[in-house]
Parts: sequence; C-alpha cells; structure tokens
Amino acid sequence: MAEKALASLPTQVTISRGQLEAWIDELGDIGRALDAASPEELNQLYGSLRLSLKYHHDDQTVDVEVDPMGDRVDKACVRGGT
Repeated sequence: MAEKALASLPTQVTISRGQLEAWIDELGDIGRALDAASPEELNQLYGSLRLSLKYHHDDQTVDVEVDPMGDRVDKACVRGGT
C-alpha cells in the first residue's frame, strides 16, 4: 500500500526563470487581476493552492511549492465483519 502511494506522488519539477516568465506572460489578464487583487483575495487564493514560498537571502532565490491536492487522501478499507 505504501509503495503504491509513493509511486503515485508527483515528481518535483524545476523550471527556469525564462519558462516562468513565459508562463506568466501567457496568463495575460490573469496576471493583471492578480496585481490588482487585495491581500485578502490573494491570501484566499494562495491558501486554496497551498502555495508555499521560502526565500533564501544569501542567493536571493525563492523556492515555490504549490500543492492543490494536499488535502486529498487515497483511502482504502476492509468492509464486513471483523
């Protein structure tokens, strides 16, 4: 069971700055909407995406993690009498 769960985990993806900038450019109006969003709206969005940012001061980089399926649990149980 544990091996099945581990096998279904997504692999970590690393993207370049250029790829990220291109994706943001493709968002178009969504990017502008995010710029105009209130802190409360952004907090709700980031919370629902399970967005996590970790800033590294030494090299001025940010690790970004998004886990929108974090609350999903694959459940299996045995039915019937014990």
